[in-house]
Amino acid sequence: MPSDLENYAVMVVCAADVDQIWHIATNNGSDEQGQPALPKAGVADALKIGYIHDANFESPLAQLRCDDCIISKCDNVYYGLVLKAKQQVGPISPGDMLVAIRGTMDDLEWLNDATALEMIDGAAGSQGQVGLGFWKIYGSMAIGPIDDVPATGSVAAEIVGLANTFNCPNIFVCGHSLGAALATYLAYELNETLDAQSDRLHPYFFASPKTGTSDWVNWYQRQMSRYDLTNYALDFVPMVPPDGDTLNAGSGAHNVHVIAALCPGALDTGCFAKWDASKNHSPIGYALMLDETNPVARRLKAAGA
Repeated sequence: MPSDLENYAVMVVCAADVDQIWHIATNNGSDEQGQPALPKAGVADALKIGYIHDANFESPLAQLRCDDCIISKCDNVYYGLVLKAKQQVGPISPGDMLVAIRGTMDDLEWLNDATALEMIDGAAGSQGQVGLGFWKIYGSMAIGPIDDVPATGSVAAEIVGLANTFNCPNIFVCGHSLGAALATYLAYELNETLDAQSDRLHPYFFASPKTGTSDWVNWYQRQMSRYDLTNYALDFVPMVPPDGDTLNAGSGAHNVHVIAALCPGALDTGCFAKWDASKNHSPIGYALMLDETNPVARRLKAAGA
């Protein structure tokens, strides 16, 4: 049976895949409104795709889109996929649902991230505060057909409805970087929507910035049945914003794994490794630090993903 770290490696590659699908869908950002599609295994576009392709998953059940808004500029863009597994992918069994949310892709989104340094009140009834930039993007999240404009309404309720309609016993959620922050907020709403069936939910967060204040993360832990968070000790992103705090470990299925500094894997272990932000934050780097033997991550590293 795979270890937790082997499963973590698979899940962070899935998070990297939705990043790559953004590049394919938008022609590397030149078409911001680009519609995503499930890559075909083995073809040119999929060479930098690890697990999210048509050999492992059925045609997407839905896409997630959010508004990237800075001052007067506002773009509605693809942010993730809702999928049903055809075969085993790490901890995901055939029939399970995967909700994969992408990370930061362009300068506009980095500006949105920067506004997260300010904290504001979050969902009604929550305690503490959340990062403004992350919360604004999450508040605009919509779900809809893979080739059309998503509708408004509760994203969590739609996802659970799809899981029930398509007989998905489990709902896996993953995100890296900005995607991890958005996945953190979505996982709470899914947990609430599932209610007595919250054991169906399996959230995985990687390289996550601090999504809320100390009061908020304490409140979040009390609400959530489970979550798995993985950060690398030399990654700068999990250290910000300074007024925030990292999700708590302990208390049953609340797992927080910190990859040790200069851990072998994708990153250099020389004295200057800690200054290489691209390596320290790379989802493929995370995968290989978690499981050096993962063949998909090794292939993606060789392909320059």
